[in-house]
Amino acid sequence: MRTVKKFCFLVLSFLFFFICLITNAIPKLAVWFSCYDISRTLVASTEREFRVKATKVLDTIKNLGIKVIGFHVVSHADANYPSEIYPLSKFICGVRGGTLPFDPFAIILELTCERGIDVYAWFNPFRIGRSLDDLIPNHPAKILYERTPGAFLVATSGVWFNPGCPEAVELIKQPIIEVAKKYGDRIRGIIFDDYFYPLGYVVEAQEAQNNISAFISSVGKEIKNIAPNCQFVISPTGNFVENARMGVDIQAWLKYVDVIVPQLYYGRKNAACPFEKTEDKWGLCITGKDENGMPVAEQIRWRFLTEKGLPLREFTELKKTGYGAALAVYKVGREDKYAGVAGQNEWIEDGLRLLLWQIEFLSRDSRCEMIWLFNFDSVLKLFQTRPVDEICDFMKVLQRFGGNIETLQRILGVNIELGA
Repeated sequence: MRTVKKFCFLVLSFLFFFICLITNAIPKLAVWFSCYDISRTLVASTEREFRVKATKVLDTIKNLGIKVIGFHVVSHADANYPSEIYPLSKFICGVRGGTLPFDPFAIILELTCERGIDVYAWFNPFRIGRSLDDLIPNHPAKILYERTPGAFLVATSGVWFNPGCPEAVELIKQPIIEVAKKYGDRIRGIIFDDYFYPLGYVVEAQEAQNNISAFISSVGKEIKNIAPNCQFVISPTGNFVENARMGVDIQAWLKYVDVIVPQLYYGRKNAACPFEKTEDKWGLCITGKDENGMPVAEQIRWRFLTEKGLPLREFTELKKTGYGAALAVYKVGREDKYAGVAGQNEWIEDGLRLLLWQIEFLSRDSRCEMIWLFNFDSVLKLFQTRPVDEICDFMKVLQRFGGNIETLQRILGVNIELGA
């Protein structure tokens, strides 16, 4: 069985390479560089130390063939850059509300520019953390709570800003505007992750969608007013039903968002969201085209929404929205306990080759502009935990995206002969 899988993978690899030669089209590889990646690799007390660490990280990213990173600037009502709104995060300086004698994000932008890497400033706008008690005493969220307790939501996942409270919305918009003003001419865009209304918090679906869409519309306009060339990107969860519960209205967003990157964190056998079908639905929804790039009728474009019992809206003058997809590198080799019986163990049984198949599947979809890998640390762990034959196949795929495998192996301290 393992021999058959390897043969199939090699055949797909050849076809993928052949198609790319003919069309000269290939999506860009991107990586999420999370607050936890920052904490593991970039904490430093001096600018010199930070530059050394950042140089190693970005050299690794470049030699992986990755052309885009999403750098976490706000993850838990904090900042990984000098901010006048939020205190510095524990992830960038080791303690909440600490100080640094340099601007880490500015250095990241300088070093990525030198390496031809685009940067998206990554926000989780609504998430705060486990409790307000975790915040420093003069945190603006604590000050807001004293005036307006209704500005917050409490769920099993922690405390969140309330998207339905104008005072909360105004506060969380401030760091977004701040980043657009400070770095808008140096970043490729601003990207939001999938945290809107927390799952488990009970709110009427239409109310949730109205509140989130109003926020998205307002933020999109603010960004474009400040930095017209700065893209506005959102990465929602890939499950359409869960999105509706969190206040996501994809149809409405197509008026305001430049690129949508659904998180397709599912295997081929996932009971609720099998990868191929889910990917095609997203590409169809966002672009209005099939996988070959051909336009489809509007009733076909939105048919799956009605199948899920979700409401349809009529919109005119939808902007041309780009489509990317995010993949779950962290699931390789692990049980997927929410995937159903058939899909529960496929990330264990198929290992890294399932992820590589997904990358090549997306590369053959003419609609897909970027493939986002979650996350940087998970990518590095593949080289430490997977069998040599899987790593070899992984590096061959990276080569096709422009990866420099010889240099990469030297940086990572591995030595694997790729062979023919």
